[in-house]
Amino acid sequence: MNVLVVAKKTNLELHGETIRKRVQAGLIDPVYFELLESTHADHYTCLHELYSLLTKLGINYSTVNRGLYWPDLDTLSAVITVGGDGTVLEASHHILDNRLILVGVRSANTSVGKLCHCAFDGLAPMIQLLAENKLKPLSVARLQARVLSAETGKVFVTEPILNDFLFANASPAATTRYKIAVGDQIEEHRSSGVWISTPCGSTAAILAAGGKAMPLKSREFQFIIRELYDVNSASGKKSLANSPFDPDQIPIRIENLSEKAVLACDGSHGTVHLTFGDTIHFERGPDLRLAAPSFYHQR
Repeated sequence: MNVLVVAKKTNLELHGETIRKRVQAGLIDPVYFELLESTHADHYTCLHELYSLLTKLGINYSTVNRGLYWPDLDTLSAVITVGGDGTVLEASHHILDNRLILVGVRSANTSVGKLCHCAFDGLAPMIQLLAENKLKPLSVARLQARVLSAETGKVFVTEPILNDFLFANASPAATTRYKIAVGDQIEEHRSSGVWISTPCGSTAAILAAGGKAMPLKSREFQFIIRELYDVNSASGKKSLANSPFDPDQIPIRIENLSEKAVLACDGSHGTVHLTFGDTIHFERGPDLRLAAPSFYHQR
């Protein structure tokens, strides 16, 4: 068995020297730097324990840092991420079919790990199940976006997302102007943007914005308009504000009417820059085999 281990860089590695100087200058509480050091230590303790367990059970592994060039996946059986949900999301973009199992490991208590299969204390049983081919993943739905450039006529297809898309003005404080079409219904909106979520992402930003949590095994997706500004519409209220949808049955399309807009893919894990007239079509992407936490199997 061959697996790929994807490990994040800690905040201490990425920003430690800058933060250290701010602490020394009295600009940041030293407790914050101590937390970074503790989290860094926890992360590498978890990572080294994972390597030890893989070696002990005779599982071949290679490693890559999150965000770096990935090797060929054809010979792999699984991808194991070490970090938190951000590392799971980053890794999911590289897996373009439903053959591989994606297993998330939460490496520190400070990391968010709702999509991670286990934390440090669950490493040994997880690796044992993986070695015995008894780790049972869920097949979860993903979305991708097909973007048509008004200027060039070229089409760009995003990587499949596991959590959500956010369509919004490039400036967070500016109004987002667009037309949205759901099936045969078309409306012109001014708002703060549009969340488009998978079942996996339905307990994240879209839920905080007023959406609904969906079963992880659902085949539907969901969109919600953020802070819709109704400009004296004939009906008195816009109807396309929040709804589940199946792109195989009811296509959904957004035509950008802002000078500069963005389509954010799983938060910071990819950004498409848009201008006047660019059109986004949302479509079903390839499913992902996710080794989710055990409680998800009952949802």
